[in-house]
Amino acid sequence: MAPSLSLQVTAHNPRARMSQRLPADCSYRVPYARKRCWRGENWWITEQAYDARHAYVYLIEVSPRQTLRFSVECLRRDLHWLYPLAGEFCIHGPDGMVALWLVADEHVQVRAEVATYEVTLPGGRHLLFGFVVERGWPSRYLGTALA
Repeated sequence: MAPSLSLQVTAHNPRARMSQRLPADCSYRVPYARKRCWRGENWWITEQAYDARHAYVYLIEVSPRQTLRFSVECLRRDLHWLYPLAGEFCIHGPDGMVALWLVADEHVQVRAEVATYEVTLPGGRHLLFGFVVERGWPSRYLGTALA
């Protein structure tokens, strides 16, 4: 399945350096995932994305020492299952208003429109697991699902 979102880190952090090497203190290393890491003076952001046949799975980890802001571009209308595993994420919509506030140990399903969203994070460790399932894929199995 094609990627559903794209991190736009350099829009707010023009001096960020991108590489495919994860930091040594990264919480998880997802096997077979595409890995990208952006580093600044006092922060880093990692994105690990796995392109499965019927799903797009991603893990985003951010470790800033102070408030950090970056953009996320949703590339198409999709339903995202979001599981913040640590920290909190404040997501602003295209109109600048807070569209979503994610805190650890909660989960939410979000229907994202094609747009660019701004993410604001306080200092600390933040970890977000999410996935998108191909449209129509769950309905193929409705007849064989458990009640």
